[in-house]
Amino acid sequence: MDARRLILLAVLALVMPLFMATLSMASVPPPLLHCQERSGCSFHLEGSALTLRFGASEVRCLSLFGRGQLGPATSGTTQILLRGCRENVTPFRFTCRSARRASEPITTGEMSSYLKSGAKPVKLVLLGANIKFVCGDLLRFSVEGFWVVHFATHHRRASGVRWQVAPVLFAHGGQGGGGIFDVYVDPVADVYRLPLPWSFSLVEPRRRARLMRPSNYASEMLSKR
Repeated sequence: MDARRLILLAVLALVMPLFMATLSMASVPPPLLHCQERSGCSFHLEGSALTLRFGASEVRCLSLFGRGQLGPATSGTTQILLRGCRENVTPFRFTCRSARRASEPITTGEMSSYLKSGAKPVKLVLLGANIKFVCGDLLRFSVEGFWVVHFATHHRRASGVRWQVAPVLFAHGGQGGGGIFDVYVDPVADVYRLPLPWSFSLVEPRRRARLMRPSNYASEMLSKR
């Protein structure tokens, strides 16, 4: 082996550990949500198309928006709004709304939220995803379960840090007085993990004063968009 090869191997031996360390740092989120050092953290969740399949029923939503808070003990509440939902049971593809009030969009209600920062990857668990909605004033649906949101890559922006997250829904659902079935979130495969990622972003403390109450933010957000 000549001197050039020896020098090249020596350089690779020095560079490769640094390169692998950089890769691992890029794929793992930075220390997430220092809520224990603050009075609490507020965050937003955003996602694109969502399909809920259970039994012979299927409901498709165009997008979703969520907002939550975590307290000093990394626990708090989260609520998710589902936008542009239509049933895929009848040929009419009726639009869907909340079963609680005709004027309200579909929301999950307030879910208990727990950050598992010691896990790899970091996880956000949302318990109590109780969704009740009506499509076309004829078809009544209900979904109950919980979300496990896995944190993946992150990007630093001027407004703060935004993570790409992979949500998994463990739930069961039914239509009217029919049977109860597992809920799948892929339009084709029987899987629980969403095929498209969500984004998770922290809300800067200076903006918290302008946030709406979790109980009524859904209808106000919908009216502004």
